[in-house]
Amino acid sequence: MIIRPVALICAVAAHPVRQEIVDEIKLKATSWKPKEVNENHLRHIDVSKSMGHLGMTPFNEQAKFGVHTWKVIEKELKKITMKFKGH
Repeated sequence: MIIRPVALICAVAAHPVRQEIVDEIKLKATSWKPKEVNENHLRHIDVSKSMGHLGMTPFNEQAKFGVHTWKVIEKELKKITMKFKGH
C-alpha cells in the first residue's frame, strides 16, 4: 500500500475525534461501541493539545531534558571507561 505524502499530512493534522473514526470503529469493533462525536468530551480540545495526550507530538521539554541527561551520562561513562582501560 502506498500512502501519498499529502494524505499522510492530512491524516496527521485531522482531529482524532471525528465522525470518520467513529464510523470506522462501528464497522470493525464487536465488543464495544464508540461514543458519538457530539458525546465525546475531547471533541473541543485543540488538536495540538490533545495530540500530546496521545503521544504524537514531537519531544516536549521533559523528553528533551531526559535525552540530554542520558547523553551527558553516556559521555561521562565513556570517560570513566577510558581511564579504567588506561587510555
